[in-house]
Amino acid sequence: MTEVDKELDLKGLNCPLPILRIKQTISRMESGEILKIVGTEPGTQRELKIFCKQGGHDYLDFQESADEFTYVIRKG
Repeated sequence: MTEVDKELDLKGLNCPLPILRIKQTISRMESGEILKIVGTEPGTQRELKIFCKQGGHDYLDFQESADEFTYVIRKG
């Protein structure tokens, strides 16, 4: 797994809160830094892919377990 600079726990939050928190967090990060996100909202995966594409961020990894989702992105 890639070394991360910041981790964001979004477990228990429903749309649209996860993507809003991701936007707030990544806006305070430096270009090239890695953000690891853990959440429970299934819709976040689709929204995060769109967010990364529009914002020029790299969608590096996605993992799914029984009850949570983990994403890793690099700020563009």
